[in-house]
Amino acid sequence: MKTPIDVLMDCQYVKRWTMVGTDRESTVASHSFGVAMIAMEIRKRMFNVPGIDEKTVCYFALIHDVKESYTGDIPTPTKRGMKAAGFDPDNYQDDHIGEQAPIDKVARIIKAADLIENLIFITEHATGTRGRSAVVEVDERLRTYLDEASEDLRTAAVRTLAYIRFRSSDAIEERTRLAADRETCRRVNEGYPPPHIVG
Repeated sequence: MKTPIDVLMDCQYVKRWTMVGTDRESTVASHSFGVAMIAMEIRKRMFNVPGIDEKTVCYFALIHDVKESYTGDIPTPTKRGMKAAGFDPDNYQDDHIGEQAPIDKVARIIKAADLIENLIFITEHATGTRGRSAVVEVDERLRTYLDEASEDLRTAAVRTLAYIRFRSSDAIEERTRLAADRETCRRVNEGYPPPHIVG
C-alpha cells in the first residue's frame, strides 16, 4: 500500500495531456505547483477573502490532483463518458492521504487557477490539430467558468491571467512580443472578457 509520501512523490511521474500533442511534458506535480502559485496570486488580488489565508490556498492547490497518482490524468472526454456511465472520477477519495475538501471559496479559487494553468501551458506548448483544438476548448471552459464566478473572483483571475500571459521576460523574442502586446494587456486589466489568446 502506498504511503502519503509515496502518493505525493509519484505525482512527478504522472503525465498530463496524454491525448494532445505538446512540445514539452507536463506532470501532475509541475501542474499542481503552477496552480498553487496562480491560486495564491488570485487570492492576493481578491477583496472578499476574510479568513482565507495564503497557506490554505497553497496547500489545497498543491494536492488538488493528488488522486491522479492512482488514476492517472484522465482526459476530459473520457471523464465525460465515465460520468455519463454513472461514475465520477473527480469524487475519488484516497482516505489514507488524509485529504479533506477545501471550503467552497477556496475550491473556486483553485478551479480558476487550474483552468488558467491549463490554458497557459497548452497555449504555449500545443502541437498539431488536437493541440489547437485543446487550446480552444480550455479557453472556452475558462470563459464559461469565469462568466459564472463572482465579480471579485472573475476580476482577480482575469488580471492574474493577463499578468502571467504578458509578464516580462529575458528572452529577446519574448520582449519584442511583449512590447507589441502592452496595449492588449492594459485593456484586459481594465475589463472582461479577456481577448482570445490563441496565436
